[in-house]
Amino acid sequence: MRRGLIAMAIGLVVILAGAASYFTSRGAPAEANTSRPTTVAVTRGDVQQLVTASGKLVNTRKTTLSLGASGQLAKVDVRPGDRVKPGQVLAALDMTDLKQEVAQAEQAYLVQQAAYSHTLQPAAATVTAARGAVNSAGAAYQAAKQKQATHQDQITVSCFNLQNAADAVGRTRDAYQAIANDLRGWIQAEKQARQAAWEAAQNAYAAAQARCDLVSNSLDDGGVRAAHAQLLEAQNALTNLISPTATSLITARANLEAARLALELARHQLDQATIMAPFAGVVVDVKQQVGDMVNANTAIVTLLDPQALEVEAAVAERDLGLVQTGQTAQLLFDAQPELTASGRVGRIVPARLSGSQALYPVYLNFDALPDGLAADMSVDISIAIAAQPNVLRLPRAVVRAKPDHTAQVNVWVNDHSEPRSITTGLRGDVYVEILSGLQEGDLVVSQ
Repeated sequence: MRRGLIAMAIGLVVILAGAASYFTSRGAPAEANTSRPTTVAVTRGDVQQLVTASGKLVNTRKTTLSLGASGQLAKVDVRPGDRVKPGQVLAALDMTDLKQEVAQAEQAYLVQQAAYSHTLQPAAATVTAARGAVNSAGAAYQAAKQKQATHQDQITVSCFNLQNAADAVGRTRDAYQAIANDLRGWIQAEKQARQAAWEAAQNAYAAAQARCDLVSNSLDDGGVRAAHAQLLEAQNALTNLISPTATSLITARANLEAARLALELARHQLDQATIMAPFAGVVVDVKQQVGDMVNANTAIVTLLDPQALEVEAAVAERDLGLVQTGQTAQLLFDAQPELTASGRVGRIVPARLSGSQALYPVYLNFDALPDGLAADMSVDISIAIAAQPNVLRLPRAVVRAKPDHTAQVNVWVNDHSEPRSITTGLRGDVYVEILSGLQEGDLVVSQ
């Protein structure tokens, strides 16, 4: 990896800086002064304490798209590597039947809308027709009752004649029986006459009985009942039309809601028959072809956003406690050795990565994403866990500070070395911060 090369380069810079300081202060002698020690100049710059780690680029916006309906694929408009825009159609089913179902659901919804509106406020013509139906049913009911009354009169007359016939039978019977046992010859003719009258009365009674029974049996109030039922039905219809009941309103509202839900479902099924790009990105996989029969939720296209990249760093457990969100980092890439990017710690996952090494995942966000990067590229990460910008500094190897942050160094002044006590601050990976005892440009003996 590149961290070893970076350390070598830093060491070379330190040596060259010392040589430059020497020649700046002394000029370029014709012959090397072997009595002068190697020195390093105090400079001003940044002091950083770093946590280094290796990692890779990961994509944060990748999705596999599927259809929400089953059917035959009629369109697959992309191939791996194609760039797409948000809302662009990527694939679609044959939608002939689905469109027809939507049209039918729309018509059913319109019908229920009209029915509901009619329930709330019926048309004047409809009310007029309903009142006319009530009037017609009332007239029919009155006619049926009149007809029944006429039949009743006929029954009264016919059955009254039956009573007269019965009385006649009684009178003729009594008259006959009065002389029935008289054997005198002269009375026989009268007896025969009375017997004939009695028989005639009996025949008349039988005929009257038949007429009474016929008229009585022909009387049927079913017509009256039917006419009355029709009248009640027409009256109820008019009442419900003018002042609908709560049940009628609830039913109409429920029918309208059911039609609306059916329409939404049909439209949803139609929408689910098309895959559209949810974001701008690149197609990385196409799993089906035109003509394939697919079920709902079958993977069709895989899409990712090439700009949605972050760094996944594997941080050693000894360094994990030093890392915090928001810390800055320098990012180097094997794929582009000349490229250096900056970022910040975004997330720390306190769960050990699988494997034998004690490593933990830390995710970093780019300050600005460079071009030419892709997921799974390797990254070298240097996280600044502490930093002091634009301070006096010396290379770390030159200063051996004590626990109280003091140190003794030798400063080259006018061709001789002078001991000096200094106070140090942040001890970085490459430099040590100088708080007091030295000034910028002082030459410190490094050996």
